[in-house]
Amino acid sequence: MTRLLKTILPIILCALFGLSFASPTQAVASLPIVLPALTCDALSATDFSAAVGAKVTINHTEMQTSAQGSWCKVSATIAPEIGVQIALPTQRWSQRFLQVGCGGLCGSINLSLSNASGCLPAMNGEFVVAATDMGHHGSMMDASWAEDPQKRIDFAWRANHLTAVLAKAVMQTLYRQPPAAKVCLLYGLLRRRSRSIDGSAALSAGF
Repeated sequence: MTRLLKTILPIILCALFGLSFASPTQAVASLPIVLPALTCDALSATDFSAAVGAKVTINHTEMQTSAQGSWCKVSATIAPEIGVQIALPTQRWSQRFLQVGCGGLCGSINLSLSNASGCLPAMNGEFVVAATDMGHHGSMMDASWAEDPQKRIDFAWRANHLTAVLAKAVMQTLYRQPPAAKVCLLYGLLRRRSRSIDGSAALSAGF
């Protein structure tokens, strides 16, 4: 089953973004590249709390470089303890946003797109990618946090929703425009889809 999911995930992902597999590099709806209007460091001085509707702390921002180009990586906390990371391309953002989930009961942040290896734009540094730890820290099999009612709410829906809201606010600030396409990939348990997401692909690859 896991092998099957890894095979079909790129197809699901690219289908959600309207990509044609007749030619792996051909997009049905080509979107122009948008470059940042601000520096990565400028995001550290921005208060996103009002946009998110909860206290947001930008813990740090840093520029990173890979074979796919350069990125602005933002690490943040949404009150009370929702950890969020956002990777924003600084050279080739094609106005697309991908929010990824995590396996099991989460507890850590994973921005990896390894299962989307067949979707060229996703692996080509064209997407803003965001992820959350779902409001708690620990192993994916640790359920001790569930004794806290607030953490149960965060895990059930709040973390995913507010991560999407924060990511959109950060994109608006950095690029001076929102994403044109938004998709959420959920691993493990099916989460309630955020209203800030256009589509979702729910998988059980975490187990």
